[in-house]
Amino acid sequence: MKNLFAQAHKMTREIVNTYGDVDYKVQFGFCLAYLQKEEEEKMQMTQLKGTEKQVAYAEKCREKMIAKMEKEVKEQQARISRLPEGNAKASRVQKVEILTKAFEKFLETETNAGNIIHWSQFGILAVLENQKYI
Repeated sequence: MKNLFAQAHKMTREIVNTYGDVDYKVQFGFCLAYLQKEEEEKMQMTQLKGTEKQVAYAEKCREKMIAKMEKEVKEQQARISRLPEGNAKASRVQKVEILTKAFEKFLETETNAGNIIHWSQFGILAVLENQKYI
């Protein structure tokens, strides 16, 4: 919870510095609510099945996969932002959206801890293609 407040303050400061005329307390409330909702969504991931050790390790692997996916999306968005407006940019945006939705579906439907552990060793795109999510 302490980390959540620190993140909310950081987000609020960035917004205040960017836009200037913003009520800090109100914006802090918005940022905190946003981050809390985000945390709740992470907590509602599919319950994994397997032995206690498998589930514990698979949860760590799943978190690493999520971090990799978030990093990949950020990198793609940075590349997209440098592209001129047009079909190429729209196509890339669409690909990122498809990839993100496929990964979310994968996380929602995969319950086997052993599979998560196995697939965490591969690239996310390879996993999604292999399992017919995209």
